[in-house]
Formats: sequence, structure tokens, C-alpha cells
Amino acid sequence: AFFVSPTDPRINEPITLDASGSFDPDGTIVKYEWDFNGDGLYDQATTDPVVTTTFATAGLKSVSLRATDGEGATDRASESIDVADLGVAVTRTISTVQALPGSTFLVVVRIEPQMDLAGVGLQENLPFGWEIKPLENAGAAFKRSTVQWVFVDQIRANTTKVITYEVTVPESHELIATSLPVCFTISGTLQSMTPAFDLPVEGDAKIEITDALNMKTAIAHLVPRIGYDTEDYIDLRLSQKIDPLQLNRALEIWQYDENVPWTQGAMIDLLMMKELSA
Repeated sequence: AFFVSPTDPRINEPITLDASGSFDPDGTIVKYEWDFNGDGLYDQATTDPVVTTTFATAGLKSVSLRATDGEGATDRASESIDVADLGVAVTRTISTVQALPGSTFLVVVRIEPQMDLAGVGLQENLPFGWEIKPLENAGAAFKRSTVQWVFVDQIRANTTKVITYEVTVPESHELIATSLPVCFTISGTLQSMTPAFDLPVEGDAKIEITDALNMKTAIAHLVPRIGYDTEDYIDLRLSQKIDPLQLNRALEIWQYDENVPWTQGAMIDLLMMKELSA
């Protein structure tokens, strides 16, 4: 027989198989052979009763041991190991679905593991020429030239690491695009040494660069004027959820046929006002 630790392993998590409790009543065990995938072929042979393995996929795994004593006699034992998914969520939220050349928006990456992680790095891939300004590195060291973060300390299970950064879009003449609107992609990966994995960052990835925001995007990022001696302006770092102050200002814009900033002079009609209020 042998023991499995941990009893509820995840993908790529080291699993210890311990047959040190096995014994030969009339001799000595001289060889331990391990079949890690249940195909009847032994993948590893040792004189040590303890081995470590990992599984790259989730599911029920059949592991077998064949122990041989000094006289050539053998005995066999098998165990089923239920390997769970990684249990690591890494998601990106982009503060806007649209941006103008030269504007700045916010990106938030959340790392939420259900197991301890060691040797963790995050790689974000931005379009060429886009500038990044880190705001919160969650204890990680940041390398600007490659847009990478590395965590020197372990990330503990059931904790959350939040990395926040601003992105500034190049001006129109610096964009790698012949005309607007055009869609760009932000991609990324989270890597870990223990357990070993390389996961794509899920969540928001696309952003449209345009010369005029659609109405919902503009209102969601509207900073209402204070009094009549100031102007409304747009801050794309705000979330995409319209708050009560923005909705009230949208009502005023609709009532008085005012132009909405960053929309090339567009105004709110009755249908759009109803959609904003819904």
C-alpha cells in the first residue's frame, strides 16, 4: 500500500506517493516501480519508497505500485487520485470599451488563487507605443520595458492580489492604424513555478480607438461640471457604470440640447435618454 499527499491535489501540484509503510515479512524490498497513468507500464523505478509526481490535467487518475523484494517476489497496490482544476482565477478589467487617441484609461488585473503559489510572474502585452503607468503593484516588482511583474514572496491561497495600471493611447499620427475606428487587444499570461502553470489572463481584452465616443461610453465616463463656470469633461479611468450624478447631468444635457464631450457634437435624443435611464 502507499499513501497520497495531498489527498485533494490540483493540476501541476506536486503529489507525494509514500510506500514507506510497505514491508516484506521475510526479506527486504529492493525496488519500487510506479505506473502514474494506469496504462500498465511502469514510468519510474526507485529504491526509495517515496516519489513525487504531478498531473497536467484534471480528472481521476489511477496510480499503481509494484514492489519487488530481494528474491524477485512482487506485490502490487493501486490508488485513485482525483486531480482538481488549478483553482487560480486571473482576470482583467478595462475601464472603457472605447478610447480616443491621446487619452488614458485604467486596467485592473486580479489574481485569486485557491492554493499557495510560488515564483509567480505576470506578463501584459500592450500594443506597440502605448504607455503604461503602474498605480498598484500588489507587492510585486515591476519591469517597465517588458510590462512584467514578479512576486518574490509567495501568494497565499484564498487571497487576492490586485495590479492596477493606467494606459495612455498614442496620438493619431503615432497609432499603427490607417484609419479610425480600429480595435486593439491587450493580452497577458500569469506564470507560476510551484505549482507549474502558464495561464492566459481572462476578462476584458479589446478596446476600440475612435475619434468619437458612443453616447453610453461618454456618459459613463462623464465628470459633470460644477456650476456654470466650468465644463463637463471625460475621464476614461472611471468605470463603465453610470452613476446618479452622471445620469442627472445627462438629463440636463437632454433637456437643454447640449453637446456631449468627446462625441463630435452629438446630443442625447429621447431614445438614448431612455436607454441611459434603464
